Amino acid sequence: MPDVVRSARQLAAEAAAIQPQNWDRSLDMAAKEEVSAGRPGSEKQVIIRVDEPVTAAGERGQADAVQAAITASGAKAGELQSTVDEQGVRHSEMKVSYRTDQPEIAQVSQALDAVAQQRGN
Repeated sequence: MPDVVRSARQLAAEAAAIQPQNWDRSLDMAAKEEVSAGRPGSEKQVIIRVDEPVTAAGERGQADAVQAAITASGAKAGELQSTVDEQGVRHSEMKVSYRTDQPEIAQVSQALDAVAQQRGN
């Protein structure tokens, strides 16, 4: 039975008309050149949340220290958005962005890892 099916397929293939390829091959070449040049990095965004006791006016809190450390690493840290709940806990958030192909990516990664390990973040 498989020989019959194979023979039928071969006959059909021989009888089929050859279809011309009408697309522009130069587009294929451009895509290959981009891939061979290396992939560009991508932009990543994270939100860091910090919960800490309210500090006295003028004192630098944990959220401020985190923002400074992230900025020093080479990432872009947005403005702190903070609220204080009725128990006296300051809840802060900041948006952080960085590029995976930036020269400081190792420092950014280390800073984000350190922040993630701190209690309250």
